[in-house]
Amino acid sequence: MSDLGPMREPPQSEERTPLLTGWMIVVIIGIAAVTVVGLAALVTRGSTTSVPSSTPTTSVHPNSTTSTTSTHPSTTTTAAPATTVASTTTAPPVVPMALVCEGTPMYEPSSLHWCTSLCSSYVDNISWTSWTPQSASGTGTLMTNSGIPNCSQGTWTAQPGFQVALSNPSTVAYCSGPGSPATGFLFTATNIWNFPLPDITPPCP
Repeated sequence: MSDLGPMREPPQSEERTPLLTGWMIVVIIGIAAVTVVGLAALVTRGSTTSVPSSTPTTSVHPNSTTSTTSTHPSTTTTAAPATTVASTTTAPPVVPMALVCEGTPMYEPSSLHWCTSLCSSYVDNISWTSWTPQSASGTGTLMTNSGIPNCSQGTWTAQPGFQVALSNPSTVAYCSGPGSPATGFLFTATNIWNFPLPDITPPCP
C-alpha cells in the first residue's frame, strides 16, 4: 500500500453573510413609500390656488326653453364710515336800538321826539330804508316851530321828505324810568339834534 500521506478533508464552501436581510428590505420599501407620499402632498399643496367663491346665476333668454347658468364672483361691499363735519355757527351781529330821552329803546320807531321843549324839532311818519349794526336811515316829515311869540303859540312848519340818520352805536347807560337805570346798545347820534342820545342818563330823576 502506497503512502498517500495524511488525508485532507474535502474543502468546504465559505459561509457569507447576506448583504440585505428580509426585514431590512421591508423597512427600506416603507421609507421610500412615506417619502413618495410626502412629496406628493407638497406638490399638491403648492399647486392649490384660491378660487373666488361664485354664486350661480340662472338666466332664461326670451323665446327659449333652455336656461343658461353663469357664475359671477361674489363681492362684499363695505360702507364707508360716516364723516361728521363740525358745523360752525356765527352769531348774528347785535342790532342797536333808538332812544331819545328815557323809556324803552325801540327798533325803527315811526317818530323821534325831543324830551321836553315845546319848540324842539321832531320827525314824524318815518319810513326806514336801512337799519344795520352800524347806522340807520329813513325818510320822514320834519316838524319845526318858529317860537314866535313863544313855543306854545309858535307856528309849526312841515318839511316832508326829510332824510333821517342815526349813527355811532355804543353800549351806554340810560334811564328806563324814574330811578331805573339800565344799559343797552343804542344809537347815540342823529342829524335831527346836535345833542347826544339818549338825552337823559343816570342818575335818573
